[in-house]
Amino acid sequence: MVLLAFALANTRTTKVSFVVAEVRAPLVVVLLATAVVGALIAALIRRRRKD
Repeated sequence: MVLLAFALANTRTTKVSFVVAEVRAPLVVVLLATAVVGALIAALIRRRRKD
């Protein structure tokens, strides 16, 4: 809930630099994508430790 409120308050476009590419995207998209990737990584680590 807090992440959603923070993301909606930050709608400016920002530059994201990767090793091989550079992308311009709204900050809200960058924040939400980062949260999703982080949650997926955490789920994979948790699942791997159970096995």
